[in-house]
Amino acid sequence: MPGWLSLLLFSSIAWWLTVSLAMALAIHRLSRPERLLLGNDEGDCHPWLQAWARSHGFQRADCFRFAGVPGSREPVTVALWRAPDTQCFLVGYAFRDSCRYEFITFLDQGGLLTTSAARESLNLPLPPGQFVQVFEGLAPEDLLAQHRLGLAFLERHLMRRPVEEVHDPQAQLLDAMRRQMEHVLSMPLWYLRSPWWGLTRPRRINRPLVEPPSATAGTLQ
Repeated sequence: MPGWLSLLLFSSIAWWLTVSLAMALAIHRLSRPERLLLGNDEGDCHPWLQAWARSHGFQRADCFRFAGVPGSREPVTVALWRAPDTQCFLVGYAFRDSCRYEFITFLDQGGLLTTSAARESLNLPLPPGQFVQVFEGLAPEDLLAQHRLGLAFLERHLMRRPVEEVHDPQAQLLDAMRRQMEHVLSMPLWYLRSPWWGLTRPRRINRPLVEPPSATAGTLQ
């Protein structure tokens, strides 16, 4: 085997194992999200996103700090705003100088629809009943329109409807995260497959929710 080919093969294997290890540590960490809570935040969370929420009738539902980034002492600030007259939430995640956002709606039978503006929402497979669509870089109003289209699709094709009331959105959000991590941990050789999930992520960006092959499929294929 030529020397350059051996070096390429070794570098590829090293990269794969490094990514696998980093993802394994993150997944194990997030599998118990309640342990990562650092308390509520009573200040203004994500000022520009909060301004948008208020101007569109969303009411602040929760804001808390979360130690969700492995190796960092800085917390992620998570804020939720509830849409008027619905159980749809705008969720903002602020870390250092960045802020990403998404809309979520809790569905019956423990389901969840997430419509995100950030590709990170596609990092990991979803458990049955959870659905995700990503439209990278969309403004909140355009992302909300896509979220509503996704909800209509799920109700029309899979008979999945929003729950009538959400009493504790923080608890339900953390529970959805925990169930996703448990699903990943149950997959054969999950710790070696995580780099592949990242590599295939771009082909699922900017695609609206499409009908899964069965009611148990949780994400785009």
